[in-house]
Amino acid sequence: MWLASGGEALVATLRAADPDASIWVWGADPHVRFWSRRMLHETTVHRADAELALGRDPAIDPDTAADGIDELLENLPNAAYFAPKVAALRGDGESIRLDGTDVDVHWVVRLEPKGFTWARGRDDASVRVSAPVADLLLLLYRRLPVADARFACLGDHDVLARWLDNSAL
Repeated sequence: MWLASGGEALVATLRAADPDASIWVWGADPHVRFWSRRMLHETTVHRADAELALGRDPAIDPDTAADGIDELLENLPNAAYFAPKVAALRGDGESIRLDGTDVDVHWVVRLEPKGFTWARGRDDASVRVSAPVADLLLLLYRRLPVADARFACLGDHDVLARWLDNSAL
C-alpha cells in the first residue's frame, strides 16, 4: 500500500509541476522534467530487479530502454560526487559499441583522457556488445552479467569490464 501511495503522490507532484521549471538536479538537465525521466528509468530498473528476483525475464519496452540508456549516458558524468569510480571512466580512445538487436539503435562510448564521450552511431569500437536493447539497459545497470548468453560480445572484453566496474551507480 505505501509503495502505491508513494507512487501516486510522485506522479501527482510531477504532473502538477511545470516540466520546464528550473530546479536543482544531480544530472545534466536542471529542470523538473529531469525527475520525471529519472523516476521512469529508476522505477523500470527496480521493477526489473523484482522480476529477476522472482526468476522472471523482465519485459521492458524497447523505446523506454533506449531512452534509459541515453539518460544514463547523459547523467553519468555528473554522478562522480556520489559514485566516485565514474571519474575513472577515462582512456586513450578505447571505445564500446552497444547494438540493439531488436530496434535500430546503436551507441558508441569513447574513453578519452579527460573522461568519456558518447553518441548514437555505428562507429568501429574496441569492443562491441549486441543484444535486445532492454538487455543492454540491464547490462549497463549491472542487473545482467555480460557472460549471459543473451549478449554477443566481440573485441576487447577488458574495456567493457573496466566500463562496467566504474560506471555502476
